[in-house]
Order: sequence, then structure tokens, then C-alpha cells
Amino acid sequence: MGKLSFLVILLSLLLCRSVRADGEWSLLTADFRRQNVTLISLDEAALHAVVRGDSAQNTVPLARFLMLVRGSNGAAVVAKGLVLYMVSGDRVAGELVGMKDDILTWKSAALGEMALSVRDLQAMAPADASAEIFAQHKEDLVLLSNKDSAAGIVTGIDAQNLLIQPGSGDAISLPRSSVAGIFFAAAGKPSAADARVFRIRFSDGSVFTVPGLKIADGKLLLRLAANGKGEAVERSVDLESITAIEQLNGPVGWLSARQPAVNEQAAYSADQHFAARMDRNVRGGPIAFAGRTYERGIGVHANSKLVYDLDGAFKAFRTQYAIDGGGDVRYADVTVRVLVDDQVIHEQASFKAGVLSPVIEADLEGHKTLTLEVLAAPGNFGTQDRLNWIEPALLREKPAVAPVPAAALPAAVSATAPATKP
Repeated sequence: MGKLSFLVILLSLLLCRSVRADGEWSLLTADFRRQNVTLISLDEAALHAVVRGDSAQNTVPLARFLMLVRGSNGAAVVAKGLVLYMVSGDRVAGELVGMKDDILTWKSAALGEMALSVRDLQAMAPADASAEIFAQHKEDLVLLSNKDSAAGIVTGIDAQNLLIQPGSGDAISLPRSSVAGIFFAAAGKPSAADARVFRIRFSDGSVFTVPGLKIADGKLLLRLAANGKGEAVERSVDLESITAIEQLNGPVGWLSARQPAVNEQAAYSADQHFAARMDRNVRGGPIAFAGRTYERGIGVHANSKLVYDLDGAFKAFRTQYAIDGGGDVRYADVTVRVLVDDQVIHEQASFKAGVLSPVIEADLEGHKTLTLEVLAAPGNFGTQDRLNWIEPALLREKPAVAPVPAAALPAAVSATAPATKP
């Protein structure tokens, strides 16, 4: 065989391998088992896929489906440019088309043109906007590119101008080209829907929740309320633009998607400004351990206390935890506690960096509250005490194997040890 022919064959094999890798997904099911799969389809009853190394097609009922992430370690993409933030927590990268009669029209590369009620919007701002600016406003706040601002009620936006009515006086017309962001007055609240919905993450960093979807022939067909009237609109999206699909209100309720009744982060000094971050660590980065990135988690800093009210809909709790490993964390030293109705069901003292906790499970039936605590070691003053709760979840059904007492749990997993089932 000639050298040129050999190189052509080698290149073809590498390209084929690349295509297969790009089309592979990491599937997470209700038993928290991960498998690398090739996605075939998803309908109203089940997901259909082929597990790596297997030739037969597997069927996963939606009652067992949690999440699909493209690739084996799909870290969340951070949106760039201008982003529309919604009170539901969704966000869509794109560009403003206009606004009339409290309906804002937005154009997304992923979802096309959308008409949305202003009552469902939190802000239109650059993706890198400071978190502090998202505080609730009594009036709409328009930020200008020269750092000035105007407050009042935004009444309309066209191709050239933005109109804002201040509390007194005449309406003000601002050149649209000078508008850097709009922060809307708090008019709506996220609904606590119990129906099954799907959260879709797009390759441009957009995140959008829809009541239903189907996947077939490389296309994702979804229904979304995007005409400003709450009526369902169907859209077809190339599956290549999707990086993750997650079922919400299914077999699992993620703690990071729920509002805690108590959220306390006690700083040790004036220069500490840590707060619990949902699905991110306290520094804003991804939840990760030993090279694996997790879509769901809560980043905290000692001393931290999170309390969640229980409504009886879930029968068990499950989580793991680890010190956030970014940077120098040799001094991290914390006590980790899980309490149910103020009774300690798990406590790990002197927990340090470089290890992943075993799976912690708790029976929730008949109980009212769940508490997660991270306490700094005496004399450590919270130095480097950044901890990630990894995939903390409320389960509608108890695990197949009953939770074991904390004292009988196996040793934590070292970051340098072979990977085990998370």
C-alpha cells in the first residue's frame, strides 16, 4: 500500500471516529447511572438509544430519564453577547427586534423569533453583566453605553428609539443604539409547575424550558409559549445545536432548582462576599471533581446553611460532595452535615480537598425539612472552605437499596483513584 493511500485511510478513520464522538451523549437515569449512548429518538413515552459497545436499541421510559449531555463531560457553555433573562431562570442569547404593548420581540439563532410578555422578563443585558445589577427594581431601569441610566416604564422600542416614561414629566426618547441593557421591574414570579417539562441547553449558552418535545431524524421538535399570549408554538431545531436535555418534575427534583427556606452564608471577614450559587461553584465556575463536570449542584462556602421545606412529594434524598478544587485548597477543612427535621443523619468532620464523598441518602417520608450545613474547622476561619454539593436531589421513589447508616458508608473516593459510579 502506498504512503498516500495509507494516509487517506487513516484520515478517514479519524474523521469517522470524530463524527461518532460528536454524536455521542452521556445519559443519566433515575438510578444515577451514567452511560455513553448514541441517541436515536425521544417521544412522549420513552427515550430510545444504543449504549456504547452494544448493538441493540435500548428503551428508557420517561419515568426513569433524567438528563442527556452531549459528550461524556459536557460543561455548560457561557452565553456571549446580548442575553434575554427570564424570571423563570431561562436565558436566550440573541438580539432585540422591538417592543410594543408590553410584548417584546426577540430573535434567537437557536429558536428563531419569539414574542414574550414583559411580565415574564427580568432583564436584557450583556452575558457578562454583574450579578448585583439583577436586584429587583421598582421601575424599569435602562442602562446606557455611556454608563448613564434612566428609570421609569419602558413603553416601546422600535428600530431607532426606546421610549421610557419616568415617574413624572414627559416620556423620554433614547437612541436605541445607546441602550446597553434593560432591567425590568419585578412584575412576575416563576411558577412552581408540577407538570413534566424539559430544560434545553443550546450551544450558544441559551437555556430554555419547554412543556414538551420530540427527537427524530436529527431534529428536535419542541413546543414553547413564545407568541406573548401563552399559546404553544412549535419549532424545529437541529439536534447539533443542543448540548443538554433535562427532564424537570420527573423522577427527581434537583435542590438547585428549588428555593431554600433558609440560605445563610456567614462570612468570617469583611472581604468575604460568598453566596450559595446554584449549578455553579461559589466563584461562578462549573461544579466539577476529578475532571468530571456536573450539570447540577450547589456551590457554598463555610459557614453555610441551606434549609428546604418538604411537601411530601419526595420519599428520599441523595447527594455527594467535594471541596471545590480550583486553585490552592490545601487549607480547606470543614465539617459537613445533613439533617432531616433537625436530626443529624450524616456528619463528616475534617473533610478536606481531593476526595469525593460516598453517596449520602436519607429517608424523607413523614419529614418536614431537609438541612445541608458546611462548617469551618475551629481556628481555620473559613480559609479555602469552598464546597460543592454534587447532584443534590429529592427522589420520588426510594432507592432500590435502602440507605445505610452513615457509620457504615465506604471511605470517600480520592481524586487520584479510579473513577467509580458517582
